[in-house]
Amino acid sequence: MDLEKGASNVIDSSLVPENLATLIPLIQKWGIEGQEEQDEFVAQMQRNRPEEIIQFNRMIDLRRLDIIEWGRNLTQLKKPQLSDSERQHPYWKFLAAINVRDLTDNDLPDDQ
Repeated sequence: MDLEKGASNVIDSSLVPENLATLIPLIQKWGIEGQEEQDEFVAQMQRNRPEEIIQFNRMIDLRRLDIIEWGRNLTQLKKPQLSDSERQHPYWKFLAAINVRDLTDNDLPDDQ
């Protein structure tokens, strides 16, 4: 996996709340869906770019509650069967980034 590009997500910024728009570049890279891909990306980032993990975690921590609140307001995404466009909604990429953040939580050295 290319650590510069990560997930290479394409995000429709018109669907992202203004207060979360500054996170779009992070979500494009870190919003990796799929557990195996997340695990691989995290392992490579831990080996090669631990300082980026720290920066990413700080940014997500600052906006986590805003992301969760956004999801609560997306009632169209709370039905059992989602359309293709609903499955591609940027919220899912933001949620995937939160998961990646949680995967990196306890894996950094104490001095970082």
